[in-house]
Amino acid sequence: PADSDAPQPTSETYEAQQCLWALGHRVPQLIDFDADPYWPKRAAGLSFFKVHLVLFLSPPHADLARAVDRAIRTFSRGDVVGFMHTLHDFDAPNAMFTRHGVNTVLDTPKLIVRDQRLAPDDRQIPYKGEISEEAIVAFLRSLTPPLVPEGETPPAPAKDEL
Repeated sequence: PADSDAPQPTSETYEAQQCLWALGHRVPQLIDFDADPYWPKRAAGLSFFKVHLVLFLSPPHADLARAVDRAIRTFSRGDVVGFMHTLHDFDAPNAMFTRHGVNTVLDTPKLIVRDQRLAPDDRQIPYKGEISEEAIVAFLRSLTPPLVPEGETPPAPAKDEL
């Protein structure tokens, strides 16, 4: 017997989930802003992702992008997207860098977490931990409401007692 709580193929919830799945599979999970000059304009349309990770790197820290990418892949496609910005030795920081406190290569690596489920003024959440797959996944699990890795079931909501 079908689970009565599961979205049925004819329901609006099911259709919305399928649309999010399709959108999530049309976008890379970690977007390198240096690879394509049009990504900054396209990124404005990615509001359907629940969490944005913004990674600021310099070339010596390029390996950290793999850790962020692996952390993103822990979650279902469409839940988390990453944006990678690389600052080279003599680059002048642009507005995106300075807005997030990155003025020189000495300010890298830096990871910014933006929870799109929150009000616009409260979306940016400070990330002070180590930039590693395990630390990022643990941080994303600790968000309220939590992100749940693919294959796990979300925790049951607390029941109100009379």
